[in-house]
Order: sequence, then structure tokens, then C-alpha cells
Amino acid sequence: MTAARGDDAGDAPPARRRWAVRVYALLWSPRTAMVVAGLITIGFLLFLPKGEDAPAHLYQTQVWREHGWRFWDNNWYAGRYSQINYSLMYYPLAALLTTMVVVVASVATSAGVFARIVTRQWGASARPAAALFTLMAPVPVLTGAYPFILGLALSLCALSALQGRRWWLTVLLGAAVALAHLLALLLLVCTLVGLALTHRGVLRPGPLRRVAIAYAVILAATLIPWRAFSTPGAQYPFQVFDLSVLIAYCLVGVALCWGRTELRPLLGVFLVYGLLGVGAFVVTSPLGANAGRLLQYLGAPLLLVPLTLRGFRPRAIAAVLLAGTLTWQLAPAAKGLQQSHSVLSSDEEFWFPVEAFLAEHGDPNHRVSIVATDQHWEAFYLARQGVPLTRGWYRQDDFPANADLYGTLTPAIYRTWLHRMAVKYVFLPEDTLDYSAMQEAELLQKGNVLPRIAEIGSWTVYEVPDATPIATPATSITVRAIDGEGVTVYARKAGRYRLRLRYTPYWRVVQGDACVMPTASWTTELRVSSPGIVSLQFQVGLSRLVRTVLGRPARCAQDTFMGPLPAGPSTGSSGGRPSVPTEVPRASSRTMGGSR
Repeated sequence: MTAARGDDAGDAPPARRRWAVRVYALLWSPRTAMVVAGLITIGFLLFLPKGEDAPAHLYQTQVWREHGWRFWDNNWYAGRYSQINYSLMYYPLAALLTTMVVVVASVATSAGVFARIVTRQWGASARPAAALFTLMAPVPVLTGAYPFILGLALSLCALSALQGRRWWLTVLLGAAVALAHLLALLLLVCTLVGLALTHRGVLRPGPLRRVAIAYAVILAATLIPWRAFSTPGAQYPFQVFDLSVLIAYCLVGVALCWGRTELRPLLGVFLVYGLLGVGAFVVTSPLGANAGRLLQYLGAPLLLVPLTLRGFRPRAIAAVLLAGTLTWQLAPAAKGLQQSHSVLSSDEEFWFPVEAFLAEHGDPNHRVSIVATDQHWEAFYLARQGVPLTRGWYRQDDFPANADLYGTLTPAIYRTWLHRMAVKYVFLPEDTLDYSAMQEAELLQKGNVLPRIAEIGSWTVYEVPDATPIATPATSITVRAIDGEGVTVYARKAGRYRLRLRYTPYWRVVQGDACVMPTASWTTELRVSSPGIVSLQFQVGLSRLVRTVLGRPARCAQDTFMGPLPAGPSTGSSGGRPSVPTEVPRASSRTMGGSR
């Protein structure tokens, strides 16, 4: 018996090693990697809280399920472009197949295809990278970046098709990426440019040049909707620290690949990606810190390829580099997961008191202001019921529309903002708040800014005295109805009116004798020639689309002039137009929602 126990003990380490080898093979083998990543994703979706971006995508999915493609939404930010400048593919797929199916399929595809790409390119040396990505691929699910996950899967499929010299499939998949997610397309194009820098045959006549031309056409085609459906002043912040990390990562990648012939393709990718980061920092745009997505999603697996080929030497430095990159990748998801457990607003029942109050006191002439919760679930639970909100989820829209909330907020500036946004009721939740709502909550809790009118559940309700309505002057015009894509008003007499709806050149008068045009601020001017019902609807026609792209929006004819436009409330520190902050206080851009 003693001898037998000794033999078993001697066999245990080899047995454990055999199991480790089997598990390792499951992680890097393309087929089994898909299964493992898919199962992990199912577990995340079923048993963990939804990520910080989930409310936005769940709302857009429901909008598509009920209305199909909608390119405009009055329920966020007093009007914003929707779906057309984000994803035309994800929302219909999620509506038809469910979020679970699309996300799981996307993550599983990414894991399997990445394993195929790297092992085909670098053989057994790439197996650690493939195994690591199998475990990392489901992590973005914790942040709720569902459309980008789909775009990433399609991008990897396009690279795999290119690697297999399936030229037309490469082009078709590139077009699919453009429909799935514009940021994914930009990162795919940057990757292709990096690969082209290390391949001399791209510019020679042949299939590679035709693929390059096709991708140039696809990228140029995406500029049309970007031009036609862009929000003035839209931007996303990019902190110096985030840029420094991105540049450091790229420099490390370049150093590891330098002088190794087999790593030349990866060298080009690191170089171009670093240039993209610098460009996104220098040029203020909606891209901003979103340029860091490649590092955030693929950073450690990509770095592991040259580290493995170099034998992890020197080992201490290799360990530090890998650990640092993994920490950078996992930190946002870990922080978001921790916060999600403490967020009450993700529960539908949390919103029942607000819904009941609005059912009794709601008024189509005014908006509702929710002091923003940490993950902005108001953008889902209230907006899906057609409640027009002052805010939503995407920071790119929040900065130009609600810039006052990001600066020093005084009682006067806050009241001015409420009047400018046509708010009648403000709801303060007993829950974790978004960082940009902290000053707002402090002002309300002091009790000298707005009168408190109700305590309902976990909510305190405030009312704005003499609230400014959406349509002014209120003595001559009232809002009868407002929904996601339109508004109906009753004008008691002919004249010029101000609608506190964001102007878009695609407003069309579908009922009544009137026309619309932009004001000096972000609002819409309505010129009514005959009293009665006037209905505006968001409609994209070819002629309007062409004029907008060319910078020639339609304007009212001079003979519709009906006197001076009614003055709006004083705009405090913002002037007539909400200013765009040059810096975002108190928070790193990596912790903010609505990137995306």
C-alpha cells in the first residue's frame, strides 16, 4: 500500500501537466476556442450585471424592433442623430436574433478567427497569444460594448479572408464592418495600412491593389453619413495619461518587433496605431480616447506574440510588460462590474415611481430631467416609453448639449440650463450618480435652488417655477404631441416661434402652412404662415441629403418672415449656444460611458 501511494504521488505531476496541456490546447485551437469563449460569454450575460453601455444598446434595439431604422431621436438630448452614425447592422440583428445570440456569436467568432490568424502566421509560437485571447475576448461584454464586439468579429474575419487570399470576401467583410461599427472599420483600415507598409506588392497591379482601392472607397463612403448626420461640437475627451499609455504600448511593440523579419507585419500595425492615437489626441473629434480600443481589447494577446518569439527574455521585463497590459485591459471591466453591483437603477422596479408620477403629471410641453445615474439607465427605461429627456448616454452628444453641467455649476447657471432645455420636473435618485451629476445633486440637496414637491420611493421630485415650454411664446403656441421622430404643435396665430428641439436639416413640415430653419443657438425656428396644427417629421430625402453634404441646408423663404423671433431665457455663462468644454474634470475618459 505504501509503495502504491508512492507511485501515485510520483505520477501526479505528469498527470497534472497532461491536463494543463489539454486545457491549453482547448484555448488555442480555433474550433474549441470558439466554444470556450462562447460559454464564458453566456455565463457573463446570464449571471453578471449588464455593462455600462448596455442601456444605450438595449434602447436602440427596442427602437428598431418597434420602428425599424430611426435616424433621429427626440427622447435624448432634445434631439440627436441615432443609429445612422453608429451601427446599421447590430440593432436589427439584436432585435431579430436577441442580444444574447448576437453577442455570443460575435465573441466566439472573434476567439476562433484570431486563433486561426495568429497560428497560421506564426505557428506554434502564437499559441499562447491565441489562448490568452480566448480568455480575454468575453471581457468587453462586461462593459456592454455590443456593437463594437460585432464589428471586431467581422474585422478579424476580414483579416482572415485576406490572409487566405480570398479577395472579394475581404472586401465584402470590410463593407459589413462599416455597417456594424465605424470605429471597428477605422481600426481595421489602420491595421491594413500597417500591413501594407511591410508588404511591397500592395501598390503593384494585382488583387492586393484592388482590395486597397475597395477599402478606400468603403472608407470614403462612410464620410457621407458622417457629414450628413453629424452633431456640431461633438467630441470625446482624450486624457494625456491615456495617450501616454497608448504611445508607450506602441513603442514597446515596435521595439519587440524591430529586427525580426517574421514580425514585420505586426511592426507596421504598432506604428500606424501609434500615429492614430496621436492624431486622435491632436484633432478634437468624437473619436477621442476611443482610439484606444485596439489596446483595450487586443493589447496583451498582440504583445504576447513578439514576447513568445523572443523567449520572454529578459523575463522580468517581459512579465512587467504583460502584467501592465493585462491590468490596463481588465481594469475598466473590473471597475464597471464592481459599480454595477451597487447600482440600483438597473432594476426596472426602481423606475416605477417615476413612471407613475409622469403618468399623472406628464406634459408634452416640457422635458424631464433625471439627475444622471451612474450607468444612465434612464436612457433605457424612460426613453423607451417616449419620455423626452434632457440627457441620454453618449458623451459625444452630451458635451455640446449640456456643457454647463461639466463646468462650475452655480444656481443661476443651473436654472438657466433648465429653462433652456424646457424642463418642468427634476428627479433626484437615491443611487450612485454619474460624475457629471454630482454638482447638480449638491445644488438640489441644499434646498434653495428648486422647490421640492414630492418624495416617491427612492426619488425626490423638484419643480421648476415658471418652467419654459418647448415651444414659445407659450401664449400663442402649444405642443400637442412629441415622439421620437416628430412633434405636433398648435399655433393660435401666424408668426415666428422657437422650438427647443435641436435643429436638423431633415425637419419636414408634413401638416400645416409653415417652414423651419436653424436659430443662432441649437434650437429650431418655426415660421407659421397660417394658424392651426403644424406637424414636423424627421424625413431624409435625397435632395436634402445632397444639400446637407454640400453644406447648403434648406431655409425659409423671405416672404414667410413674420416678425421678430421670441427671445429665449438668459443662457448664463453659455451664451446662446452651449459651449464645448476643452477639458473633462474629475474623471478619466477610460471610466466614462457613452464612448461608443
